[in-house]
Amino acid sequence: SRIKREPSSALGRRLISASVEAFAEKGILGARVAEITRAAGTTDPAFYRYFPSLRDAALFIISEYYWRPLNQRVAHFRQATRDAGALFE
Repeated sequence: SRIKREPSSALGRRLISASVEAFAEKGILGARVAEITRAAGTTDPAFYRYFPSLRDAALFIISEYYWRPLNQRVAHFRQATRDAGALFE
């Protein structure tokens, strides 16, 4: 995913948290930047300093907080076995 700035600041973390809440409540297609920024205590332009779009924010969150940890776990268990079925037991 494309991001403009790594959301590691306090503001970036608030935007991530508010985005996750909005996506959980309304879905990715139902979430709105204005609702996210209001919940994060900031403005729409601040959101766009981190993400080009709401879609890019969603892709970043999915990639960083879902796929990356899952891939790390699979890589860890692959060290123990090459049996694909055993990876999910």
